[in-house]
Amino acid sequence: MTNAVMSDAVKAPVGELMMLPVSAWSEKLTGIKPSPATIWRWRTKGSRGSRLQCVMIFGRWSCSKEQFLAFLAGTSSTAPMPKTAPATDDAALAAAGLL
Repeated sequence: MTNAVMSDAVKAPVGELMMLPVSAWSEKLTGIKPSPATIWRWRTKGSRGSRLQCVMIFGRWSCSKEQFLAFLAGTSSTAPMPKTAPATDDAALAAAGLL
């Protein structure tokens, strides 16, 4: 993240949390600045079952680093792999009509 982006970011300490605009956290932690429409979707509809918890500060949607990382972790989780592989012997394939 460049110094220009950090100086433009609205820093608002809330208790012990440092709140920055969502776009600033995204650019700082991932190197990608999301569009305003993406931020709107993350906070209203969510992504992959996880919604971004944020607040409006001086006209910009802001969150803490912990909230942004929790959102990323929620969207990055993958479904567990099945413990056993499905049967692929000739009898099972014939029963499924594939042989």
